[in-house]
Amino acid sequence: MITLATAATYAGALLLAGLFVIVFQQLLTGRIAIHGLLAEKGATHTTGTALRGQLLVSTIVGSLTYAAQALQHPNAFPKLPWPVLGGLAASHATYLIGKWRRRSL
Repeated sequence: MITLATAATYAGALLLAGLFVIVFQQLLTGRIAIHGLLAEKGATHTTGTALRGQLLVSTIVGSLTYAAQALQHPNAFPKLPWPVLGGLAASHATYLIGKWRRRSL
């Protein structure tokens, strides 16, 4: 017999899978525009692109690490390792400092 918690888990997984399929399909067809996602508005050089790129990569790595932790231990709140948390903090600080320096120039 399926318990309420098991049914809720399956329903949540089905909902997330459906949302993923919808978003991925719209990305492929171009209904969600990602052109210029990493470009800095009004920038004359590519520094903004590099800063946004490293921020995006570190955020993806952090979220994949968190998801892996959640899948390995589904009955406990996932703990993000300190090196990953430090890397995310350093990446965001680098992005914000770069943005502040460009504004003050």
